[in-house]
Amino acid sequence: RNLPCFGHTSTCSQGISSVDNPLVCSGHSSWVLDVACHPSGQSFASGSSDSSVKLWDLSTRTCAQTIDQHSDQVWSVAFRGDGLRLASASDDQSIAIYEYAA
Repeated sequence: RNLPCFGHTSTCSQGISSVDNPLVCSGHSSWVLDVACHPSGQSFASGSSDSSVKLWDLSTRTCAQTIDQHSDQVWSVAFRGDGLRLASASDDQSIAIYEYAA
């Protein structure tokens, strides 16, 4: 099975085909609890126990935006199928839905 999420394909039937040059994006101050790839494959979102959601630009490997909507750890992030909305769920007992423009 191929995973085109990060702008390239990796063969996952026997694991990742190469770990020599992994895509690494860092910026959260605590554990990353969830990651969601945008349907375009050009960006992704991450949720963390630092209470933030970060939006990442894969072409530059940088954080494009930090959202500090939650007051407790973010367990889940997900894009709507068309990529126009992002949802996050947190231990602060809330779900936040954001309009997304790449």
